[in-house]
Amino acid sequence: MVDLKPPDALLIGQRRLERAVGWVRVAAATVLIVGSLITAIDAVSVLLGTALIANTVVAAVRPRAAAGRQRVRQVSAAADIGVVCLAMLVFSLDPLSALPAVGALVIVTSSLRAGASHALSYAAALSIAELASTLFGARVVGAPLDPYRLVADLAVYQLTVPLVRWVDGEFRVLGTQLEYRALYDTLTGLPGLELLLDATERTIAAAQRHASKLAILVIELRNFAAVNTAFGYETGDLLLQQVAPRLLDSLPEARMVGRLGGAKFAALLPEAPDAARAVVAAQRVLRALQRPVTVAQHALDIEASIGIALHPQNGTRADVLLRHGEHAALAARGSGDGYAFASETEPGDAGRLELAAELRAAIDRDELLLHYQPMVSMKTARVVGAEALVRWSHPRRGLLAPDAFIHVAEGTTLIKPLTHWVLNTALRDCRAWREAGHDLGVAVNVSMGNLMDPQLPATLRGLLDASGAEASWVALEITESVLMARPERAMEILSQLRRMGVRLVIDDFGTGYSSLAYLHRLAVDEVKIDKSFVLGMGTDVSSVAIVRAAIELGRTLDFETCAEGVEDRATWEVLASIGCDEAQGYYVATPMTKTELDRWLKDSPWMTQGPVGDTGVT
Repeated sequence: MVDLKPPDALLIGQRRLERAVGWVRVAAATVLIVGSLITAIDAVSVLLGTALIANTVVAAVRPRAAAGRQRVRQVSAAADIGVVCLAMLVFSLDPLSALPAVGALVIVTSSLRAGASHALSYAAALSIAELASTLFGARVVGAPLDPYRLVADLAVYQLTVPLVRWVDGEFRVLGTQLEYRALYDTLTGLPGLELLLDATERTIAAAQRHASKLAILVIELRNFAAVNTAFGYETGDLLLQQVAPRLLDSLPEARMVGRLGGAKFAALLPEAPDAARAVVAAQRVLRALQRPVTVAQHALDIEASIGIALHPQNGTRADVLLRHGEHAALAARGSGDGYAFASETEPGDAGRLELAAELRAAIDRDELLLHYQPMVSMKTARVVGAEALVRWSHPRRGLLAPDAFIHVAEGTTLIKPLTHWVLNTALRDCRAWREAGHDLGVAVNVSMGNLMDPQLPATLRGLLDASGAEASWVALEITESVLMARPERAMEILSQLRRMGVRLVIDDFGTGYSSLAYLHRLAVDEVKIDKSFVLGMGTDVSSVAIVRAAIELGRTLDFETCAEGVEDRATWEVLASIGCDEAQGYYVATPMTKTELDRWLKDSPWMTQGPVGDTGVT
């Protein structure tokens, strides 16, 4: 079991109990002192009462070490018994004594502090003490012997024992329940963060002793917020309950699979010999989550991103490995594989903050640049536009792809100035192509942060005016998950953009779960079929069926379709035969700078003769 701080509710209960014990002890001392007025043995009774109060103060001492606190409890409980045994000698002279009540209270309070297993010993000690003091009073002092009272007193002590054990049992049940709630996720039954950290620390210690390795997988459900928004939180909870057993079944080698909170899970893979085993495990998880989940009569697709952190490359502490895994899961959102490895050079949050500061400076110093990938009409075999893809010319790390820094921008306020720079540059380049006689449009990706910004339409209008470009030249690409995360808010912003004349494109179509009602209301201009389906068309019949269905849907809802990832002529011909409108991929051209694209537009066969051989044109 993990050595954890007790949960807040349990701490509050312990403190209340301790205060109650203190007041009971003070009450018992008061009984002793007041009893002196009845027995006329004032000095001794006052001394006993004072001793009990003093012992109460001693019991309040709280050493830092757990062993020290337990020792104080035991000594204090034993002192209680000693004080009451002396009190019995005094009260044995008084037939009106309240001694049984005081003794029972001492048994209860001492047992609760020192342990219920001692209750019978305390009751036996008090019973022997009262019997001895009564006989002593009868034979030595000549006090009257009342056997009925003696039997009644002893019975009170013995009956107190089951009471103490019942109270202790109730507290143990409560403590177990609270501890379970603190250590386990009550929704899925999986271990929580604290247990996962403890298991990871133990596994790391074993790995260091045996010079072995381990891996942490952080699994994030990307579209979970959209499920809550579209169908309600109860449906989201039911979804998580169905995801948990899939994770357990797909990771039999995991030492522990836990829930970190929200839609984020983690798995601990011990003794992983290399990164390959972690990749195999991640792929199994992705396949397990690809099957739709039926919740409340809704068939839901699950989008997942998996971050992989390795020991000792990414850290030697559990919390550091988890942070690296979370950062890698963010980076995996833009990965076609669905998983990504943590960076060996990024030291957790410090590296993220440093990268954010460098990115801000890069925007100011104009270290960013755009690459463009052409899009071709399949009807005319002519270039109709280009997608803008941002790159970062880092002074130390070289040319960085978006996966290396976009997640940092999306997690900070940098996404707005970054998108502003991309839009401004892309619009100016597009106007230059138009002035050169090329009838091209430009497509720019926008993220969740952009789409939730109410100033986006005004910002784009200002950039259009400044560059001299027209709104109809611009296409904004939005992924399905971004659209569905907050659909009503997104609809409001996108409707304003559409009224301006901006083209709206759904990117990576088929990887999420778009609502047809929203697509119909939004009246998007185009959807881009995800390359994972296009690449599989040559060998996978189901991929062809999915692409064909998307094209038919486009005809029904009156939007165009663009196939991403077209890499050979055979794929081009299949797409053309089923009526796809546009194509983008290495068969047409690889991404290139504006200068390279200008040269390519002059010499490319796509500007004159159309489709070429299987090697593509670059």
